[in-house]
Amino acid sequence: MIIDRFKIAVKELGYTREFVIKNLEITKYDYGNITSNKKKITPELSLLIEKKLGINAVWLIFGRGNMKEVKDNFDAKKYLEDQNTLLQNMQKQNEELAKKLG
Repeated sequence: MIIDRFKIAVKELGYTREFVIKNLEITKYDYGNITSNKKKITPELSLLIEKKLGINAVWLIFGRGNMKEVKDNFDAKKYLEDQNTLLQNMQKQNEELAKKLG
């Protein structure tokens, strides 16, 4: 899960709660909601995490690649948008199939 990878990365990189809060410019409340999985890590938030904390957004969301490997020539935003579009299309197809099946 995304939240598990986030916690692993924060721990392995030695980031404190205060460091994460300051760098992501979020509140303690938001941090608590993220770490308790009450607030989901969206593709947008994962890109901010990548930019501010150096944690690979693709690894964070999909578990692919290396945790700290952020490639300048790799368009993570486009990749995540493409994956999101694919997921939305799959959900739509599932809903249409469910309607057909009754």
